[in-house]
Formats: sequence, structure tokens, C-alpha cells
Amino acid sequence: MALAAGLAQHSLAAVERGRERLLAGDVAAARIAFLDAQRWPATSRAARAGLAVADALQGLPPGEVLDSSDLVLLRSRVLLEGLLGRGDLGGARALAQVMLRAGDPLGPLYAAAIALERGDDDEARQIAKRSPTPLSSHPLGREIERTLDARSRGARALVRDRNGELVGTLTADGSVELADAVDPRLVQAPLGQVRWPEGTTGGVRLTLDLGLSRLADEALGQWRGSIVLLEPRTGDVLVALSDAQTTRREGAAAFRQLREPASIAKILTAAAAYRAGIDADREIGHMTCRGVERFGGQPLWCSWAAGPLAGLDQALAISCNTAFARLGAQVGREPMLEEFRRWGFDQEPEALLGAAGHIQPTPRTARQMADFSIGLTYSSLTPLHAALLATVVADGGAMPRPRVVEGGCGPLGLFDEPHPNDPPRPVVAAETVAHLREAMRAVAVYGTGAGLAGRELPVAMKTGTAAEYRQGYHVNYAGFAPPEDPVVAFCVRVTHRPTSRAVTRAAREVSADLLAGLAARRLSLARAAERQRARARAQ
Repeated sequence: MALAAGLAQHSLAAVERGRERLLAGDVAAARIAFLDAQRWPATSRAARAGLAVADALQGLPPGEVLDSSDLVLLRSRVLLEGLLGRGDLGGARALAQVMLRAGDPLGPLYAAAIALERGDDDEARQIAKRSPTPLSSHPLGREIERTLDARSRGARALVRDRNGELVGTLTADGSVELADAVDPRLVQAPLGQVRWPEGTTGGVRLTLDLGLSRLADEALGQWRGSIVLLEPRTGDVLVALSDAQTTRREGAAAFRQLREPASIAKILTAAAAYRAGIDADREIGHMTCRGVERFGGQPLWCSWAAGPLAGLDQALAISCNTAFARLGAQVGREPMLEEFRRWGFDQEPEALLGAAGHIQPTPRTARQMADFSIGLTYSSLTPLHAALLATVVADGGAMPRPRVVEGGCGPLGLFDEPHPNDPPRPVVAAETVAHLREAMRAVAVYGTGAGLAGRELPVAMKTGTAAEYRQGYHVNYAGFAPPEDPVVAFCVRVTHRPTSRAVTRAAREVSADLLAGLAARRLSLARAAERQRARARAQ
């Protein structure tokens, strides 16, 4: 009995090895594995199907007629989806033809889908007409019908999010007509300014994630503001949305709305100190926060008098204004300005998808430099730029180039032709990043961001609060999660609140709901991040 069990296990392993070799494109090795499996009764039918598929992949004429149940044993549908996943349309088409001949009820569906992905709309229509099962009875079939309808109405390409959900159609003039079910606020990216991949005629894959966008929209709820989510290592924009009123008044506010960075700028001030050879942690450890300090004869206030400071982590966690104003004064005006520019401020208009922040007016006096060092009055940034500041710390000191278009894909989104992104731009040294990361973790653990994230998805972050004339109070919360292996970077901006307490209360509510939703999707975020890394390595 033990011998029989061992042989059965061996034969099953041979079938699995054959499938794996087919997916890898090694047909010769697959044939050897299937010939081995064919010797054993338990796997002879699956092996026979595997050999037929191997013949088809090599362009050999079909041999004996298979039964659809043989292909089920081979798990042909999983195999076909794997071939599509690695972009082997020829192999997928050959397997679909085998499924058609074997009478697999989904054979016509897959064959029509692959014909459509290969750009042969007429063949797709003909196969669909011959299908014994109505296409509308299957989700992929309904997508085929919708795609063919859009193509017949003159759509240049189908536009899909990173998960394959239909966003809309690319028209002949390069504009995007959103699908009926898509709320325009979920696609706030300035798609009208995107340079689409050359020769785009099939499909376009966006980096946006409509599912995450809906989650972020629910978290924003009743409040005015914007939320941006990024993939930290690639700069892919996953979410960029604002509330309805802001969208009506300001359009793509996540990319365009400029507000004071407030205390998230203290990250840059600390980085400037380390670049200047100042140990920010040690220097702050010699300071005492008395609640107010004069710069150029004018008072600068903290929220409260914290007393002797323990170092950078504590100062960032409690967001001590006087500590970072003194640190900025030690660094000096020109090095501070240059540091902000290294992090993307004052770049050319098209930089960062047009979302780069500004230094304006230029700070000159001691008090102006104090305000500049803590993110008030003399600089402004967009929600997208705020999230990008977090990616620098998340990704070891480099800022990725943000993008909303990943590349081309098939009309149904079953295969991709990703376009390489520019490599991240170095901003700060890894040694500095280690200090900043720990300080941002302190913010989330016992500082102004404490209690926002649960154990399921810990974060590193910085909070910032400011008020502007006729705009009320606003906050920027920027960070990434989880700290050790980031899969998402974020900015939560809440605006137009009457007091500091009111805006903080709203921002904490939004951030807590957002992070709870992201925690529930941590596994899918991690898988998506790994797919992006694999694509980047392949490019």
C-alpha cells in the first residue's frame, strides 16, 4: 500500500511539473514530465491532455480527440490564465483551440477573449456567435460583449484600473470617456494631460485602484479634503480623490490644491540638519521646550511647554515648533531652501505630474526662517506631493516618479505591456532615512498620530496643522505602512474647518477609518506591490 501511495504521489508530481514547465515555456521538459505521468493509471488522462497541449504549443497538428473532462484534470483553465498572465497570447490561443476541440463549455469564451486580446475583433465576434452558452451568462463573456460594443462605437482603446475594472474608453482625440458606473471623483488624475503609449489601440492599464478609491471615499465621508495613496517604491498613484464640493470648485485638487505643509515639513528640516553635519537627535536632546521662543524678536509658540527634550523622536512625535525652528536656524537659509528643492519643491511645471509644491515668498528674516522650518507661510504643497515626501522615507531615501499610466494592455486587460518608469531620484542618505523612519514611527506610537492605526497595519507618519486666510484650518497627515516593508504611502488632507481642534478631530476620524480599511486589505496590497516589483525587475 505504501508503494502504491508513493507511485500515485510521484505521478501527480509529474503532472504538476508538466504544468509548471508549460507555464515557463519549456515545452520539451513538459513533454518529458507528461510522458512520465502517462505511465500511471491515476494520471494518464491528465498526462494525455498535457501532451496534446504541448503539441498545440509547438504548432503540431491535433492528435487524438480529447474529452473536456481530460482538460479539467489538467486544470486547463488555470493553465490558460497563467499563460495570459505572462503575456503568452500565442500559447493561450493554442490551448483555447484545444479546449474548443475537446468541447469544453468555456472554450468559446476563452477563444473569443484571446482573439479580442490579439486585436482580431471579427474573429472574436464569430467565435462568440458559435458559442453554445450565451456570453452574457459569464462575467468574462459580459466583458467581451461590452468591449466589442465599445470598439464598434469607435473607442480607440479600453482604459482599465490596475485590477482590470473598466474605467472608460480612450477616444480618438485622446480624451477618456468614463464608464457609466465610475464616479468621476474616483478618477481625479489629470488624464487629459497624459501622453498615452505610442500606438495605443487595444487597452491602457492605469495605476489607479477603483476599489481602494471607494474605500478612501468612504473614509473621507462628510469632510472637505483629499486623499492620495501611492505605491511607495514605484510612485504608482493608487488613489487620488477629493470631496464633491472641492472637486466642483478646484477640479483635480489632489494634484493641484496648494496648502501650507505645516509640521510635515519638519521631516525636511531634520534631513537638512543631517546633511549639514548636524546630529539632529543629539542637538535636540540639548534643547528645552518652554512653550514659546523669540526669533528675530517675534514669539513662536508651541502647543505646550514640553520641558527638556529627549531627542529627535520625541520632538517630532509632539511636533515641537521651537526645536525645529532652532534646528533650521543652525542649518541656515540657503541649505534649508536647497533641502526643500531636493524633496521636489520648485521643480519645473510638469514635474511630479504637475503636483510639485512651491517656496513662495522666499523667507529672509530670522522669524520667517523659523516659520519656513516648521512648514508655515513660506511653502505650499499638494496632497500628491505630501504623499511623495513619505515615499522618500519609505523607499530608503529616493523619490519615485509618480505616474497614473502603467502601460498598454489587451482590450480585456488579460495581459499587459507595462512601460518602464524612470528610476527613483536620490534625495537623502540611507543613514538619514533610518533616523527619520524611527522618528515617524514615534509619531504614530506615542505622538500626535497615536491611536490612528491598529496592530494589523502599523504606520510611520507625521501630522501637520495650519490655517490660511479665508481657507480656515487644514491638516496634512503623511506617512507609510507598514514601517518595515511599506506597501502604501498616504496623504490625508482635511480642509475648511473653523478651529484647530475641529480639523484635528475630523482628520483623525478620516485617517483612522482609512487605515482600518487598508489593514483589511493588507494582503492584497502586499501582493500588488510584489507584482509591481517583479514587473520592474523584468523591465
